Amino acid sequence: MRFVGKINSFSVYDLEYVFAGGPTDRTGPDVNSVLVETAGHQFHEIQVTQRIAGTIFPTEIIYAGDQPIIAPKYEDGGMHRWVVDVYFVISDTGSVMLDFGPVKEAAERAVPSGMTTCPPPWYDFKSLVFNIMTSDWEGYVEVPFMIEKTRVIPGTAKYTHN
Repeated sequence: MRFVGKINSFSVYDLEYVFAGGPTDRTGPDVNSVLVETAGHQFHEIQVTQRIAGTIFPTEIIYAGDQPIIAPKYEDGGMHRWVVDVYFVISDTGSVMLDFGPVKEAAERAVPSGMTTCPPPWYDFKSLVFNIMTSDWEGYVEVPFMIEKTRVIPGTAKYTHN
């Protein structure tokens, strides 16, 4: 069990499992549980990642402005080896996974007709900007966003052709 950090009065931990007899060329955990400890030393599991291929990275606490965010990440192990990331905030009622769907939809609406966005996206939490390439790999879309409590709110998307 590894201490990740504190958000207000909540402690965040990674609980890592390594299975004996697995492939010897792999490093890191085979399964990771992200735990949030509340008052009374109660632990709440908010995310479980099982490695099939790729790598499970240590969970981090990052900041979007002043908003602390729990950021567990793992690499999918596929041909492109994309990092899959999910984000959680802690509210008065518990942990909530942030839904970036509205931001991704705003990006899709900004691309020219006949084109789509092409994952993976990347997030600049310091500047609160979501970025994603277009399917022709010659353009990209930037979408500013805000996080209000537990909601992700997109701003106006901007398409740029390189």
